[in-house]
Amino acid sequence: GLAEDRPFDRAVYRQWRRFWPFGSGMYTDLFVHRTTAMLKATGLRFPARVVGAGGLYLEYDGRDVPDVATVAADFPEGVHGLVNASMCCEETRIQQLIRGHYGSFVFGNGESFDGFDFVPERPQVTRISGQQKERIATTPVKDTTHAHFKNWVEACYAGEPSLCNNPPDLGA
Repeated sequence: GLAEDRPFDRAVYRQWRRFWPFGSGMYTDLFVHRTTAMLKATGLRFPARVVGAGGLYLEYDGRDVPDVATVAADFPEGVHGLVNASMCCEETRIQQLIRGHYGSFVFGNGESFDGFDFVPERPQVTRISGQQKERIATTPVKDTTHAHFKNWVEACYAGEPSLCNNPPDLGA
């Protein structure tokens, strides 16, 4: 690839994602899963402005890729997105949600997707009364990676688009 030649290092070989010449850590390994799903669900394309922050706050093991990262994006459609990841906070995960003028959709618990909750804004905020918190249940898939791969292989054999059917410019 484009990385400079360097002596072989077993630690770098095993954990290549921790080093900028070979990987981008959470920015490319984790963010793509959250952002692609949200972009697909909302129909958004590319942001007009993006800002990022992060650093090494936990793992002082020689890595140079951040272990804490945040990206904020403004979209031309008038939507703002925020993705945050940390290798430090395993017990209190950041919720994945979509916030709107009338309420928020809060997805799963980070472990499995068994549905989502609609949480309405207060009536004094939306001027709409009668909205109630609602649980929208879905049928959980035990192994989403296997299901995704199975669908892709079946689509290839059939010459049909996969269920995901993301365009290449979406990034996943």
